[in-house]
Amino acid sequence: IRISCKESASRYDLFAIASQLHTVMHAQLTLAQLPIGSAAFIHSLPTGRPGLTRLRELGLTPGARVTMVRRAPLGEPIEITVRGSHIAMRDHEARHIGITNVEQPINPATRTASKA
Repeated sequence: IRISCKESASRYDLFAIASQLHTVMHAQLTLAQLPIGSAAFIHSLPTGRPGLTRLRELGLTPGARVTMVRRAPLGEPIEITVRGSHIAMRDHEARHIGITNVEQPINPATRTASKA
């Protein structure tokens, strides 16, 4: 971002711009934002929450691959698969689970058959 000498920008304005840019660049997706049919890897789970501790015991640990299976008609609970198990959870729990490396679902209509 360039600001010429003719434009006056206070330090506060520059700090606000830098803060917004940092937020956009380092925004982390959560499990609640994962689209249906997509897969991702768990990046982080906060400690000290009893509900998340139980999910950790069920296999939701950093590095585990999760797939969003479906959402209930009103948006929650959500159903995911992790390590071969189907798990349902509320959206407020999924918002605390950070994910990375989102894999988009394969659209069968656009998939081409390989020639052998």
